[in-house]
Amino acid sequence: MAGVDNPDLARWAADLRMAPRRAERDSRRVMKRSAVEVKKSMQKIFSGHRYAGHVPGSLEFEKVGADGLAYDVGELDSAGPQWG
Repeated sequence: MAGVDNPDLARWAADLRMAPRRAERDSRRVMKRSAVEVKKSMQKIFSGHRYAGHVPGSLEFEKVGADGLAYDVGELDSAGPQWG
């Protein structure tokens, strides 16, 4: 099967060459959205806690590293210590 002449196949091959860049870009967006969801979940859990009711306002997230694929979620330094 030498020299398949199919425009759809050529477009598909070009699309596959772009896949690594799209996957990297999309994974950054997914990781940020995941950090937001983890933060919301933690806020919900802490809001009903007897001794930690004030913590939800101090929870935040920040990107760790230059690639944008890792986040710290919790009570970070910029919020100040809330646990005494």
